[in-house]
Amino acid sequence: MQALAATEDEALQSAVLRFLDEFLGQPQANQFALHDMVDTQAAKGEAAESLRMLTLLTKAQLFNGQFGYRRCLVQGLMEVKDREALTQLIDLLPRFQGLVQFDVVSHLTGATGQNFGDDAVKWKSWWAANKANLKSADKPKFSSLGGLENFGEYYGIPICAKRVVFVLDTSLSMKGARIDAAKTELIRAIKALSNVVFFDVIAFDNTVRVWRPELVPASEPMKQLAVNVVMEQPLKFKTASFDAIEAAFELNPEVIFFLSDGAPFGGKIDAPAEIIATVGHWNKVRRVSIHSIGVGVKEPKAEVFAAFLKDLAETNWGIYKPVN
Repeated sequence: MQALAATEDEALQSAVLRFLDEFLGQPQANQFALHDMVDTQAAKGEAAESLRMLTLLTKAQLFNGQFGYRRCLVQGLMEVKDREALTQLIDLLPRFQGLVQFDVVSHLTGATGQNFGDDAVKWKSWWAANKANLKSADKPKFSSLGGLENFGEYYGIPICAKRVVFVLDTSLSMKGARIDAAKTELIRAIKALSNVVFFDVIAFDNTVRVWRPELVPASEPMKQLAVNVVMEQPLKFKTASFDAIEAAFELNPEVIFFLSDGAPFGGKIDAPAEIIATVGHWNKVRRVSIHSIGVGVKEPKAEVFAAFLKDLAETNWGIYKPVN
């Protein structure tokens, strides 16, 4: 596949696409190998070969139907140091929404110094006139991106996806000011969600409590129900972090916000390194961003816990945010 996908022969390209569509349509298809191939090839920086391969793979049927496959290829195109990779991303922009759209617009803005949000027509027009004279620009901060639909924010982290899961630690160590502040911020974020977002809430301690069996639209009635559920959450023993993250993945999100104030304790796995490795293996093909919010991470003896949350975010395309 790697040898053939970079071919310039149109007949071979068509044959590769037919095989790929058939292969990816099978339940037993090994997408881990495919994603690894894309990541490895894109990282080489061999622009012409990588670009041909990635462009061909974007034509597979799965590109429209599966978030993880789509984001993998977009991330690959973002690694290619060639103007034509930007051309390809601009051409693909009208097909994206949610987190992948945010990825592309962030990359285009950082690479060009321009910001036309999700307006593909403006991007194409500007690119046609300025492509030959492109100079590199520093990648902007998230807050500088305008022109994208505002989905809200949580602890200052923008909610750039349309499928979101909030995971809240309700262990006894959160008692008092910590849980009060955490609930207040989560309620504020839920109330501010755009109605185009689908979301869910998970609370965890020694057990994992999933509010809804699947993501629900952020309508006013649903948001009020979620607020009530957050307010009523009790505190119990232990911190089954792994089980909570596993439950969040089962909801098929684009983004997980994980808030906790203590090291994993209880559940199927409580060794931080093993949790990081296991989640990373799942996420190789899922491509879900995990943002972690650490409460009390600056306190004495919190180094291991803080490192766990930081690694969880950084190895899963997320942001780590320590809070008091």
